[in-house]
Amino acid sequence: KDNGRWRLDISPFPEQGFKKLLGLLKNQSGILIYVYHAFPKTSFNYYLVKLTDFIRYFTTEIPYRILYILSYPIAVFSYLIFVVPYLIFSKIFKIEKIAQSNWPLKLYSGYPFKILINDTFDRFSPPLEHRYLKQEILDWYQKAELKNIKILGQGGWRIFGIKNKPIWKILL
Repeated sequence: KDNGRWRLDISPFPEQGFKKLLGLLKNQSGILIYVYHAFPKTSFNYYLVKLTDFIRYFTTEIPYRILYILSYPIAVFSYLIFVVPYLIFSKIFKIEKIAQSNWPLKLYSGYPFKILINDTFDRFSPPLEHRYLKQEILDWYQKAELKNIKILGQGGWRIFGIKNKPIWKILL
């Protein structure tokens, strides 16, 4: 738990945590989770995540205060290398293919810079991070027999579903 929110992405057993959350829901209640999405091995982002995983091995040993300070130059570097070129190609030159692409960190082109700093700290501070393909998270919801499942994109998987057990299953 992190400031009142469950952190499935950094817990040792995320699917079991999801199941525990489901146990807290009343019938006809909804659940919305967010998890990081995995990238295919053919994607540049896949290797960027692997590099981050390698760096995390070292950054988890750094005190949080120092790691937060180090997050600033990492965020500046990331912004200059990934976000600025994305803005130039997609917004200034209006290259549609770039705007539609899976460009690394393009999400941050629409957010204040401090979000990238905070996310950089969040990326490097926990000792582990789980990422999921769309079908993996859908399987969680389908196995739990949730209804009205909605997948929302934008930087990961935000998935909503409603606990809708038939009355006879609740009574058993």
